[in-house]
Amino acid sequence: MSFIETCLTQWELNRKRTIAKLDEIANLPHPDVVLGWRPGPGRAHLAWQFIHIGITEELFATERLIGTAAGYAELL
Repeated sequence: MSFIETCLTQWELNRKRTIAKLDEIANLPHPDVVLGWRPGPGRAHLAWQFIHIGITEELFATERLIGTAAGYAELL
């Protein structure tokens, strides 16, 4: 398996796990409370962590891989 194939395999696994975790949270009685949880004082809440994953993936896929503008450039 090439380096690129290894990276793509890992990327797909990570995405599946992230989406599965978000689905799990969405099915909880109070997902807003879970997404608002902070691991410590002054730390970013869990929702910010998921947003960071999404924006980073968007930026990497668009600007870094195919050289186009990110779909949510105003958020970057």
